Amino acid sequence: MVYYSISNRFINYYRYGIPHEQKEKMDAYIKTKYYATLLKFPDLVHRLTVFINPLELISNGINVYKAVQNPGEIILTLPKGYHSGFSTGTNCSEAINFSVYYYFNNFRAQNG
Repeated sequence: MVYYSISNRFINYYRYGIPHEQKEKMDAYIKTKYYATLLKFPDLVHRLTVFINPLELISNGINVYKAVQNPGEIILTLPKGYHSGFSTGTNCSEAINFSVYYYFNNFRAQNG
């Protein structure tokens, strides 16, 4: 299943994103850099504790985009892209993951 994500923050939040067009390049980079760790933790990239320096990614040819999400602004995260971020202080936030009708139909067609 493919999900979108919407988030709303109540304090400035710095976000870094890698577009879905760079997913294969990012996957290959992670498999190379974290090979030994991935053997122990195959779901490493889904853990909230993984943060790779954006400058390191850029130096390896991966496009990284930065956004500052101000209080009250909403950011939409698209499927198959990588994203991360951090707050500039105490924070309260809301986030929701959702899918669209198109994906439900494709999921049913592929999985019976």
